[in-house]
Amino acid sequence: MALSDQQHAVLEFLERYLTTKGKSPTMAEIQTHFKFSSSSTVHHHLQKLETAGHIRRTPNISRGIEIINRSDEHGETEIPLLGYVAAGKPIITELNDEWLTIPRVMAGKKRTFGLIVRGDSMSGDGILDGDYLVIEASETANNKDIIVALIDDGAVVKYFFQEKGQVVLKSSNPAYKPIKIKPSQRFLIRGKLLGVLRLYARHRK
Repeated sequence: MALSDQQHAVLEFLERYLTTKGKSPTMAEIQTHFKFSSSSTVHHHLQKLETAGHIRRTPNISRGIEIINRSDEHGETEIPLLGYVAAGKPIITELNDEWLTIPRVMAGKKRTFGLIVRGDSMSGDGILDGDYLVIEASETANNKDIIVALIDDGAVVKYFFQEKGQVVLKSSNPAYKPIKIKPSQRFLIRGKLLGVLRLYARHRK
């Protein structure tokens, strides 16, 4: 079944919402986003998408929309590009209303977002200054996970280790010493690395 331009737009909105927030939007959120005059218009478009096999709805659940072809490796989706993260000393710079287009297969099951690398402390893993990181939101990590973490007022991308009750963040570039988190420091895990995107021209000499 062919979709109208409006139905394509609704489907793209559903995919973006699921990727960035890890859950489906409510009927009211869809209506507000598209400024539809009534909820019946939302029902109409969702029914068309369901009949065409693009979504599945669970009755009587406010966020019960599932993208059937979301696991398809073909196609692209967009994730919010939140700012810069240090591969070195902690930094963070926020970006407003910026988006990064990624292959759909790269998106995580939970909320997914992008960051831009500053520094070379993770160059041993091919993570270079200016690369785009695709991050899946998480507040926990296992040893050897590559994570994004907040340390006081800055953010870093490092290997996570817990050694004798102390959190230690390590680089893959031997020029950088491990960061041992002190009890007095504010430390929060914000996500795990899913993938790296690179613009070739940025690294040409």
